[in-house]
Formats: sequence, structure tokens, C-alpha cells
Amino acid sequence: MSQQPAPTADDHAWAAFEAEALPHVDRLFRLALWFERNRHEAEDLVQETMMQALQSFHRFQPGTNCRAWLTKDLKNAIDWVIGSGELEGKVVAITAAVPAPERGRRGLQALRDTLSAVRVTIIGGEPIPAGPTRDRDVAQLVRALIAAVAAAHRESSA
Repeated sequence: MSQQPAPTADDHAWAAFEAEALPHVDRLFRLALWFERNRHEAEDLVQETMMQALQSFHRFQPGTNCRAWLTKDLKNAIDWVIGSGELEGKVVAITAAVPAPERGRRGLQALRDTLSAVRVTIIGGEPIPAGPTRDRDVAQLVRALIAAVAAAHRESSA
């Protein structure tokens, strides 16, 4: 009868990471794909995010919102994309879904300031409040984004 070795701290850490973080990979990928519009780039962003999360998982507080923690890491990876100039001349829609519109406006202004440094065309820029008009407001923003991308494409093709 062979005796199995006791689980190590690394085994416990991996099990915790697996239980807390891995269920959110699909949602992170959808967010990255929405941002990048390129499957390969989105996969790279998620891979980078998950590697960073695994390396810093010892700082994660169990019982807190792991999805928000991972989304912050993805946002940091996206910030690198913004800083790298990959958004130069592109059309970007920005909004915030926050319970306090003023807080959303301050955050959106900071994002607008960041994006203006790389000469993007910004669509939107106002918080979208939760409630009965949210779906309509999101649909309007998406329509405006599609129209702006189509106009930019026509201009670059002319």
C-alpha cells in the first residue's frame, strides 16, 4: 500500500486559483474580443491576464470578487495596448455602467483624456444608468459606433 504525499502549498494555491479564477476565462475572453475585434489578439490578452493573475494570486483576497480582480488585470493589459499605439486612429466607444453617474463621468473623462493622447475617435462618453432604458441606451451607443467605424472606413478607402 503506497502512501500519497501530502499536498503542498503550491497544490493548495493552484486548486484555489483553479476554483476562483478559471471559471471567468470565457467572460474575460468575450471582453477582450470585444475590445480587440481579433480572436488571436484577444487570446493573447487573456493569456497574459491569466499568467499575471496566477503570478499575483497570493495577493487575491478569498471571498472577494475574483471576476473584478481579473478584469482589472485585463484592463491593465489593455492599457498597455493603448500605450503601445495600437489604437492610433481607431474608433472607440466608451461608457460606464455605474450607480452614481457623477463618478462615471469622472472615470470617463480620465479615459477620454488617455485616449485623446493616441488620436482615437471617441463615441459615447456618458454613463449608462441601470434601469429600464439601459438596453436602449446601449443599442444607441452600438449603432453610433458602427456608423462611425463605417464612416472611418469610407474615408480611408477614398
